[in-house]
Amino acid sequence: MHQNYLLSSVFYVCSRINGMLVCYYSQPVVKSGAIMKNNNRHFTRVNYSVGASVRYGNNVVIGRTDNLSLRGIYLKTEDEIPLNIPVNVTVYHSSQSSLKFNAKAVRREQYGVGLQIDGLNANSFAQLRDIVAKNSVDSGKVMQETYKMLNCIK
Repeated sequence: MHQNYLLSSVFYVCSRINGMLVCYYSQPVVKSGAIMKNNNRHFTRVNYSVGASVRYGNNVVIGRTDNLSLRGIYLKTEDEIPLNIPVNVTVYHSSQSSLKFNAKAVRREQYGVGLQIDGLNANSFAQLRDIVAKNSVDSGKVMQETYKMLNCIK
């Protein structure tokens, strides 16, 4: 059974899957009468440099974050990470805590890789949101972006 919600011009469809409420959002962007796909790079990006690791299969890649948003991170590394496969990411932002999330590499450059967040737990999401908000000039915009990320919280 699907339930539909409209919240701040964002349309949510929520379903129960294995007892868990999962919500997906849709926010079309209209330009010149045509609907365009929402660009994920429009999330607030902040400079943030800490250690991170990416695991996929039997491989582990170590690097440093360059910047991050609620939707992804740019990881500085010279190691190869295949595009569009599921990876597990750990961002070591303090000695007592780390962010853990599922992602996929969506962009590869000479000195790094862009990772798009696909899922994370509520604790990691709250920590990520706090990091972005504290390093942003517009914490109100970050709060609006929070609603767009509800479908990634597991």
